[in-house]
Amino acid sequence: MTSDKFLQLLNGVVITVISDNQEVVEEWLNNIPGSWGKLAGQAIILAKRSIGRALVEDERLLVWNHLWHHLQKFKLDKKINI
Repeated sequence: MTSDKFLQLLNGVVITVISDNQEVVEEWLNNIPGSWGKLAGQAIILAKRSIGRALVEDERLLVWNHLWHHLQKFKLDKKINI
């Protein structure tokens, strides 16, 4: 898989995880223990399904980093719009 295709996959994974888990995102925004783990786990599961194999460590780190980046942006955007 090319890096461009993996980045597209990451974007799709993050969008899906955030949109399908709004309650957990709200928990994360409120610093509820375990919420990050739930979201990170869902992202890994979806990424694995999307590429049809287990992820290597570097790929897992990229998935988590991409999710974290988007959650932080979401958090910042939410604060600005309040």
